[in-house]
Amino acid sequence: TVRRDVKPLTDDGALLKMHGAVSLPSMAGEAPFERRMRENAEAKRLIARMVAATIRDGESVMLDTGTTTSFLARELLGHRRLTVVTNSSDIARTLATVNGNRVYMAGGELRSDSGAAFGATAIDFVSRFSVDHAVISIGAVDAVAGLTDYELAEAEFARMVLSRGQRSLVIT
Repeated sequence: TVRRDVKPLTDDGALLKMHGAVSLPSMAGEAPFERRMRENAEAKRLIARMVAATIRDGESVMLDTGTTTSFLARELLGHRRLTVVTNSSDIARTLATVNGNRVYMAGGELRSDSGAAFGATAIDFVSRFSVDHAVISIGAVDAVAGLTDYELAEAEFARMVLSRGQRSLVIT
């Protein structure tokens, strides 16, 4: 059937499924957030578990949006009394209502793909905090250019996040 033939293509992100139709993905570059959460999920969980083990109860953490940082938020569910600063609605929602955590979410334009806030307002918001741990998730590391990301707004936000932590980590 057509459904059976199309399903692997939509699962891989080669096609987008809509009500009664399929189409080619309209944006090149980074894959949709939900699909990226499934890609290399075990490796991301392992990275997140290792980073979470370095964070103690009562510490402060700043996390930018990303699939690996979203996995980190889930690994932090066992921690107590964290102060969390993020631009990610997924991370904020994951950690806001558990274990006495205090969660601060940056405002700004929310991206439809990830539900994360970007722009001058978000950057200004996080610049007002100093945290124990600043963690960003990046697109890649280039031997010449260094840390790279897919979008300028994400890169600018990540740069500010890294500057706010006593300990800064880059994960991917």
